[in-house]
Amino acid sequence: MTVRECQRALTAFDMHCHIFSLDILRVASRITRVLEAECGFFDLTTGGVMSRAPKSELMTTLETCQYLKITQRTLYRYLQSRQIPAFKLGKEWRFVRSDLEQWIRDRTRTAVNS
Repeated sequence: MTVRECQRALTAFDMHCHIFSLDILRVASRITRVLEAECGFFDLTTGGVMSRAPKSELMTTLETCQYLKITQRTLYRYLQSRQIPAFKLGKEWRFVRSDLEQWIRDRTRTAVNS
Protein backbone atom coordinates (compact mmCIF):
# COMPACT_ATOMS: atom_id res chain seq x y z
CA MET A 1 0.00 0.00 0.00
CA THR A 2 1.39 3.36 -0.97
CA VAL A 3 1.49 6.43 1.25
CA ARG A 4 -1.20 8.03 -0.90
CA GLU A 5 -3.49 5.00 -0.49
CA CYS A 6 -2.89 5.02 3.27
CA GLN A 7 -3.82 8.71 3.42
CA ARG A 8 -7.05 8.07 1.45
CA ALA A 9 -7.91 5.13 3.69
CA LEU A 10 -7.24 7.21 6.79
CA THR A 11 -9.37 10.09 5.44
CA ALA A 12 -12.21 7.68 4.66
CA PHE A 13 -11.88 6.17 8.13
CA ASP A 14 -11.94 9.67 9.73
CA MET A 15 -15.09 10.56 7.77
CA HIS A 16 -16.73 7.32 8.86
CA CYS A 17 -15.80 7.98 12.50
CA HIS A 18 -17.12 11.56 12.29
CA ILE A 19 -20.47 10.38 10.90
CA PHE A 20 -20.61 7.65 13.54
CA SER A 21 -19.90 10.24 16.27
CA LEU A 22 -22.74 12.45 15.02
CA ASP A 23 -25.08 9.46 15.05
CA ILE A 24 -24.09 8.66 18.64
CA LEU A 25 -24.69 12.27 19.67
CA ARG A 26 -28.14 12.26 18.04
CA VAL A 27 -29.07 9.02 19.79
CA ALA A 28 -27.76 10.30 23.15
CA SER A 29 -29.72 13.52 22.70
CA ARG A 30 -32.90 11.59 21.91
CA ILE A 31 -32.42 9.27 24.90
CA THR A 32 -31.90 12.28 27.15
CA ARG A 33 -35.11 13.93 25.90
CA VAL A 34 -37.11 10.74 26.44
CA LEU A 35 -35.72 10.23 29.94
CA GLU A 36 -36.41 13.86 30.83
CA ALA A 37 -39.99 13.50 29.65
CA GLU A 38 -40.59 10.18 31.39
CA CYS A 39 -38.45 10.27 34.51
CA GLY A 40 -37.63 13.83 35.30
CA PHE A 41 -34.16 15.06 34.49
CA PHE A 42 -31.29 12.90 33.31
CA ASP A 43 -27.63 13.76 33.67
CA LEU A 44 -25.44 12.17 30.98
CA THR A 45 -22.27 13.12 32.85
CA THR A 46 -23.17 10.89 35.78
CA GLY A 47 -25.35 8.51 33.81
CA GLY A 48 -28.18 8.74 36.26
CA VAL A 49 -31.63 10.09 36.71
CA MET A 50 -31.70 13.20 38.83
CA SER A 51 -34.63 14.32 40.92
CA ARG A 52 -37.84 15.35 39.18
CA ALA A 53 -37.25 18.92 40.20
CA PRO A 54 -34.65 20.50 37.97
CA LYS A 55 -33.86 23.03 40.64
CA SER A 56 -33.70 23.05 44.37
CA GLU A 57 -36.64 22.02 46.50
CA LEU A 58 -36.44 25.55 47.93
CA MET A 59 -38.01 28.19 45.69
CA THR A 60 -37.95 31.99 45.57
CA THR A 61 -41.03 34.17 45.07
CA LEU A 62 -40.29 34.51 41.36
CA GLU A 63 -39.86 30.75 40.92
CA THR A 64 -43.05 30.16 42.89
CA CYS A 65 -45.01 32.61 40.74
CA GLN A 66 -43.78 30.83 37.62
CA TYR A 67 -44.55 27.43 39.12
CA LEU A 68 -48.08 28.42 40.17
CA LYS A 69 -48.61 30.63 37.11
CA ILE A 70 -49.76 33.58 39.19
CA THR A 71 -48.62 37.18 39.51
CA GLN A 72 -46.40 38.40 42.32
CA ARG A 73 -49.28 40.53 43.56
CA THR A 74 -51.47 37.43 43.95
CA LEU A 75 -48.66 35.57 45.70
CA TYR A 76 -48.13 38.40 48.17
CA ARG A 77 -51.88 38.50 48.86
CA TYR A 78 -51.73 34.79 49.70
CA LEU A 79 -48.73 35.46 51.94
CA GLN A 80 -50.42 38.35 53.71
CA SER A 81 -53.51 36.28 54.46
CA ARG A 82 -51.34 33.25 55.37
CA GLN A 83 -53.07 31.08 52.78
CA ILE A 84 -49.88 29.61 51.30
CA PRO A 85 -47.10 27.65 53.05
CA ALA A 86 -43.92 29.73 53.17
CA PHE A 87 -41.21 31.04 55.47
CA LYS A 88 -38.81 33.93 55.53
CA LEU A 89 -35.11 33.42 55.01
CA GLY A 90 -33.64 36.73 56.05
CA LYS A 91 -35.83 39.30 54.30
CA GLU A 92 -36.87 37.00 51.45
CA TRP A 93 -39.78 34.58 51.29
CA ARG A 94 -39.00 30.95 50.47
CA PHE A 95 -41.29 28.11 49.46
CA VAL A 96 -40.77 24.37 49.65
CA ARG A 97 -41.91 22.69 46.42
CA SER A 98 -43.37 19.62 48.16
CA ASP A 99 -45.35 21.87 50.54
CA LEU A 100 -46.75 23.77 47.56
CA GLU A 101 -47.70 20.52 45.84
CA GLN A 102 -49.56 19.40 48.98
CA TRP A 103 -51.21 22.84 49.25
CA ILE A 104 -52.44 22.51 45.67
CA ARG A 105 -53.78 19.00 46.34
CA ASP A 106 -55.59 20.23 49.46
CA ARG A 107 -57.12 23.17 47.57
CA THR A 108 -58.19 20.86 44.76
CA ARG A 109 -59.88 18.46 47.19
CA THR A 110 -61.64 21.35 48.93
CA ALA A 111 -62.91 22.71 45.60
CA VAL A 112 -64.12 19.26 44.46
CA ASN A 113 -65.90 18.56 47.77
CA SER A 114 -67.67 21.94 47.82
